Amino acid sequence: MAQRAQAAPAQAVTAFLYPPYPGTASQESVFDHTSPNYVADNRVVTFNGAEGRKACPNPPPAGTPPPEAGVCDIGYGGYWSYKLGDWLFYDGHDGIDYGMSYRPLYAAADADQVIYSGWWDPQNHKVSLGLYVRLHHPNGYSTSYGHMSAVAVSACSTPGCVFIPHGEWIGFSGSTGNSSGPHLHLRVVNPSGKAVDPYGWTGSGADPWPNNQKESLWVQYPSLIYYGAAIFPSGSALGYPPAPVNGIVVDDGGAGFSESPAACWKTGTSTNATNGAMRYVKPRTSAPSCSAQWAFPQGTTAGVYAVYIRVPSNHATVEGAFYDIQHAGKTARVLINQAVYPNRFYAADGWIYMGKYNFTGTGSEFIRLTNQTQDESAAIGDMELGADSVQFIYQGDATPTPPSIVTDTPTPTRTLTGTPTKTFTPTITRTPTATRTATITRTPTITRTPTITRTPSKTPTATNTKPATATPLYTKLKLYFVDRFRLKANTPPYEVFGTRYLSSSSNLPEGVLKEYFKGPGATEYGWGYTAIYNGFTGFTKLEIIGDVAHVHLKGACVSSGKDFNIADLITLNLKQFGTIQSVKIYDQFDQTQNPSGAGDSEPICLDPSFTATATASITPTASRTPTPTKTPTVTRTPTITKTPTNTRTPSRTPTPTNTKLPSATPAYTKVTVYFVNKVKYNANTPPFEVEGKRYVSSSADFAKFVLDEYFKGPGLTEKNDYGWIAVFSGFTGYSKFEVKDGVAHIYLKGTCNSAGREYNLADILMVNLKQFNSRIQFVKIYDENGSTQIPDGASDSIPACLAP
Repeated sequence: MAQRAQAAPAQAVTAFLYPPYPGTASQESVFDHTSPNYVADNRVVTFNGAEGRKACPNPPPAGTPPPEAGVCDIGYGGYWSYKLGDWLFYDGHDGIDYGMSYRPLYAAADADQVIYSGWWDPQNHKVSLGLYVRLHHPNGYSTSYGHMSAVAVSACSTPGCVFIPHGEWIGFSGSTGNSSGPHLHLRVVNPSGKAVDPYGWTGSGADPWPNNQKESLWVQYPSLIYYGAAIFPSGSALGYPPAPVNGIVVDDGGAGFSESPAACWKTGTSTNATNGAMRYVKPRTSAPSCSAQWAFPQGTTAGVYAVYIRVPSNHATVEGAFYDIQHAGKTARVLINQAVYPNRFYAADGWIYMGKYNFTGTGSEFIRLTNQTQDESAAIGDMELGADSVQFIYQGDATPTPPSIVTDTPTPTRTLTGTPTKTFTPTITRTPTATRTATITRTPTITRTPTITRTPSKTPTATNTKPATATPLYTKLKLYFVDRFRLKANTPPYEVFGTRYLSSSSNLPEGVLKEYFKGPGATEYGWGYTAIYNGFTGFTKLEIIGDVAHVHLKGACVSSGKDFNIADLITLNLKQFGTIQSVKIYDQFDQTQNPSGAGDSEPICLDPSFTATATASITPTASRTPTPTKTPTVTRTPTITKTPTNTRTPSRTPTPTNTKLPSATPAYTKVTVYFVNKVKYNANTPPFEVEGKRYVSSSADFAKFVLDEYFKGPGLTEKNDYGWIAVFSGFTGYSKFEVKDGVAHIYLKGTCNSAGREYNLADILMVNLKQFNSRIQFVKIYDENGSTQIPDGASDSIPACLAP
């Protein structure tokens, strides 16, 4: 039996809420009972009376003191609670945050109106609740679901215009708006228009928030997992929706698909696309000039159908794709943030649920997508809109519909929320997985600064909401540390990240370095985050010359005997800024291995095999010298990295330290998987290659592993945050791979299509394989028919269909 709230006394508010998500989520930020209006009062009080204060009480109350004596403010409105022995987030918060990554969201109660469905501000996707839904319930309450990545319900004008039962799928969670990580912000508003805590009030004395009901509003509590003090009660988990199967699929280019004007969409290939093909076009915020339409087959059985839209894994980077669903004489509009799909969390195959609708099967019913999107004008130039297939899955006979016509666009009613929510706890799985591992050689795209742009005429204007400023006072940045448990167990990936807000007018790269040397915060430390210093205590100078950052460290360099060190983390932290392409790190003697030219560089003292000598007059040498054998050499591919050059002898040598030598054969080896920078590729400005990092069992076939990883495509973070893609040229994988006498033979499968590009799959495969040049000197690539231009001899070869 699901856990239920206590029986309510006479005249009490009747419980009506059910879990708004399937499965189990992590407990995050609480409803602040002292000021749930985003006006900070230096206190946070939760529903059970537990309190956190910005300034530690003196004398301290009974309970657990903070980790650092006298420090009760961790930042971002999080204060220490002696009663709970944990941090409470956050001051002024008007809802409940549940940590989850891109999963279905359910209506928390029966709803008779969708008050709003869409972007909080279509021209600023980084503010407030981002993409959200607000539902009205028959008892006068409303619920809002913030930071979504896709919405599957359409707004309508008056109560009674729709019936959505509790548990109905309304969209997907995400991390849009002012959000520091994927989560759901649930906001409950009473009939008087005041935000209230759905968990009620169980503390001693009067509730500090006079508008709150005493009773819990939950019929069934959501299922929770705790990474600290258990504040909210937890109930039974709801099940996930079934996978989309046995539907009517209308594919792009197939029967039932049309585009207007003809051939306005470009054709492409995608490993996850239906039949391997998809379409894409440049988006715009002005009136559409190109549309695609998938017809509901005429003569099909009338009834209710669930609609799924497939988002391809490439050429789909817009954040505001809206789809119009014409059904039974009505039009509904839903939105998808294509940039985050498909992903490994739920919609791994790209099928996105977009709601249930009555279809008559009499013709003139369809799904339409145009190249007009709700994207920020300043960013839309680098985006693409993808289109693949639509699936209609029969649910049953048609249901009666309300007499009111569903509106095409969201209504202008907004929740009066001031500052949007933040979450400071990792989502349910706190250990980062391989697809989330950020690599030290990539160049992420710079966080876009919202610009003030005229809102499209059909977009509602927020009431009582400040307009976005051209430059926000603070910029949200990632701060990378390591998971000390995984590092100790030598189980990569090690990287984890926290969030910091730095003044937008400050030197942001320098600010990130300073934050790194401060180390993780108390809560982050509790999660297992730590910093690696390798004997350095800070930095004396940071210079950015062109696109190269030069970091001069201070302290006494000490190698840990591990490949992963402070240089990796500094490089990772700095390369989140798009203006920084390379990072050169200098030791306390201002020495680095490759001080000139492009490419990253670190001091030789960080090499895992480096051992300092006891005589100051002798130059320290490494037991293994970096050689050019790690640099991939390809005939028509630009060089990826610079080979370390001989360094100037330092005037004095660091004091010898007892350095633990690495094991002869580590359990895992770090290898490089090369992908393609989408922006450079589309602009035809080489070099196109970017380097991802993967860890492979040291006993595995490294070359085959790299091929397998390439055909999987870039990870979620690499794809969505860094803008990386895999070029497939029509191929879907390989059927055979073998290496004979220094020549690698790879037999591809699929249908060859170079799309007229000189740079294609052959180039990137050669880069990936030739990094193992002690084993592979030449690469011969065969098409689906087993053909290549030069099958014999010691030379490279590609199939004729890929020849430039």
